[in-house]
Amino acid sequence: MPHQYNPAYRKFFLRRVRLEFRTLQTQRFPEGKAGNIFRGALGWALRQSDPQAYTEFFEPRRTPGLGPSGFADPPRPFVLRAGHLEGRTFQTGDCFAVDLLLFRQTAPEIFIRAMECIPVGQLHGWTVEDLAIPLENRNAGIHRLTVNFTSPTELKTQGSLAASPDFPILFSRARDRVRAMSADDLELDFAGMAQRAQVISLEGHRLRYQNRLRTSSKTGQTHPIGGFLGEADYAGNLDEFLPLLEAASWTGVGRQTVWGKGQIWLLY
Repeated sequence: MPHQYNPAYRKFFLRRVRLEFRTLQTQRFPEGKAGNIFRGALGWALRQSDPQAYTEFFEPRRTPGLGPSGFADPPRPFVLRAGHLEGRTFQTGDCFAVDLLLFRQTAPEIFIRAMECIPVGQLHGWTVEDLAIPLENRNAGIHRLTVNFTSPTELKTQGSLAASPDFPILFSRARDRVRAMSADDLELDFAGMAQRAQVISLEGHRLRYQNRLRTSSKTGQTHPIGGFLGEADYAGNLDEFLPLLEAASWTGVGRQTVWGKGQIWLLY
């Protein structure tokens, strides 16, 4: 029988803010840089318009010894989805849109006001949609799963980067990310699920590694933002893991998810 790990039918809540822009001049988004462009522009605008919000949402700091392990600083409660703009050029007057995903009941108004100030384009419209992702075990008999890593992904395990997305590692990073982005205590059987994840096998993959760099406009330092892309195939009793993985398709998994890394898509 499927493992009924969540009889309370909890849900994972988020807000999707779709931001529509019109270009004031030719705007090019180099391959692999669209999310970083918007992240930098958003940080600049928040710092200028609302320093308190910048500190709270963009550069949060944690008191040493407090907070969950695995996070040197509190994770930022938002994700930018701009990958569809990469490699594209927009002429003056063209329109384009990006998605801003907000977690932990974060209000959108501060971000919308900041987006009105960014130099990438003129914000001329937006919509806000509240979403609820069910976390109950609603699948039956799913024994094959393909995970498509649609943006560069890096998964850490035991202090270093994983060489391949073995299922226990992928699930652990998805679990951690969803827990960190939830406004509620999910009260799931995480310990038992982690143990059962050990028997899910990585059957094969079609992955390639993409090297990317970003240069901080604030410090001038260059940082790697690459990772692997492509598909990985898993086999086993997958039912109970799928809801959390579906939630993680919104939050992203692994490192540097704020500007769109670690985006996954499930096929089963």
